[in-house]
Amino acid sequence: MQILVMKFTIFIEEAKTLKEKKRVIRSFVDSVRNKFQISVSEVELLEEVNHSVIGCASVSDSAVFLSRLADSIEEYAHSRYPGRIKNIEKLIENDE
Repeated sequence: MQILVMKFTIFIEEAKTLKEKKRVIRSFVDSVRNKFQISVSEVELLEEVNHSVIGCASVSDSAVFLSRLADSIEEYAHSRYPGRIKNIEKLIENDE
């Protein structure tokens, strides 16, 4: 079993309040969850208005599949927030 763990930071310049930030993040998280069928959530910087750290996880029997999935998620994030995705970390672990 292979496990993908991914984390990245989004700069949300349009958010002026935590409520606005949550609306933006909820929309993004829901779209990633629906498009890629993975676990995804805001995991850090919850109280900071203009930044959010998003964590993603998925399990598969194929490291190649997870590597391509991670690349697709990164591409999608960059397309939604051009120039505002930072500190991308990707790890594929073999659980055996």
